[in-house]
Amino acid sequence: MIPDARYGCHAAARFWRDPCALLIVCIAGLGTVHILVRTATDGAIIDGDSVCFLSVASNFLAGEGWRDFTGKPLTGWPPLFPLLLAALDGVGIDPVEG
Repeated sequence: MIPDARYGCHAAARFWRDPCALLIVCIAGLGTVHILVRTATDGAIIDGDSVCFLSVASNFLAGEGWRDFTGKPLTGWPPLFPLLLAALDGVGIDPVEG
């Protein structure tokens, strides 16, 4: 199959000439650098939602079901993120420390 030249390197070159696309890439890059600098110096910020997600993941791994640190069932959020945190913890990666 012969590649169509209209969609090859020429499309990428047109993308980088577009000032709006370049602005979006620059803003995304600055945001990434900002997050990396903030978490490298101060660590990750853990708020009330984070405590709830971490406690649900911990309780799930302990066999206590989808319950938060107060013992109430998880009803305010979908369970996918606590399940991901529990999976990370289950394979030996601490969700808080990384």
